[in-house]
This record gives sequence, structure tokens and C-alpha cells, in this order.
Amino acid sequence: MHLDTHALDEDADDHLDGGRIVAWYRVDPSARLVGALALGATIMTLGSVAMALSFARLGHASLDFADPRALGPAFAAGGLGLATIVGGALACILGLRRVLAEERYLALRTDGIYFRDGARREVVRWEDVREVRAEGEVLVLERHDGTRWSRAERFAGASTEDLARRARDTRGKALFGLLELRRAR
Repeated sequence: MHLDTHALDEDADDHLDGGRIVAWYRVDPSARLVGALALGATIMTLGSVAMALSFARLGHASLDFADPRALGPAFAAGGLGLATIVGGALACILGLRRVLAEERYLALRTDGIYFRDGARREVVRWEDVREVRAEGEVLVLERHDGTRWSRAERFAGASTEDLARRARDTRGKALFGLLELRRAR
């Protein structure tokens, strides 16, 4: 029995084996980017409030500035606020780095459709596909044997309908050999 979906071993298989990339779509990271920014902003806001409270305590209280016990709580709140501000910025930077470092994309290739999610890679060959369609927000490839391969992720730069149309066009051109590189004679 011929398997329609091929799992590729990252160490043994190169992502370009078997076909040339015709179009490429990155999984839309917008929601996760907003989450990373919101977390960092929230932590930084808490730090700013702690700093403001420490300055308010220093500015409006009748403190004996020579008495370290009187200044201790204000300086502790200020130090905590400063550390929280720096921690919020660091959380934001690390969160953005993690999101942008991910390898999650879908490629329309001359031999089939290729999906990569970190170390996991899948290829569905065009000759195994009977139909490509969008079902709501899900891209569906129906195989000749009746099984389905689907992706529910949002892809940057294309709606699910556009992606299905482009995949159908690429599949048709590939099956007729219209995407092969022409060699110089």
C-alpha cells in the first residue's frame, strides 16, 4: 500500500527533496505575538506602578532620610518596580524571539504540498490528491482513497479560499508537467 502522507526525518531528508517550492505560506503568528507583547506590557505596567508608589511614599511622607529603616520600604518597592520593568521587557523580547524563531509553514511544491511544524514535516504528493478545497477556515486535501489531510492554521498572506485555489492551480500545473524546470539544450 502506498502511503499518501510522508513523514520526513529531519536528519535524513532535506525539506527541498523531491520538489521545487512554487509558493510558501508562514503560519500566521499574530495571536501569539499579541500574547507575548501583552504579557510583557502587563509586567512592565506592574513595575511602573510599584515605582510610582515608591516615589509617592518618598515624596509625600514625612520620612527621616537619615533613618535607613524609614527608607527601606520605599527603596525596596522601587527596586522591585525596576526589576519588574526590566523583567517585563525581557519577557517580551524572549516571547517575540520564540514566536519568530518557529519554523511553521506550508509550501506548495512541484511534487506536492509540504507542511513543516518544527521538527515534524509532512508531504502529500499531488498524484495522491483527488480534490483540494476550503471547508470554512480549514484547508482540506481529499485523497483518491477517500482519506483527508487538513490544516486548520491561519496562514499569513492568504485566506483559506485563496490557499485552496492556489493549491488547486499548482496541483493542476504540476500534474501536467508545467512546473518543471526547463534545462538548457
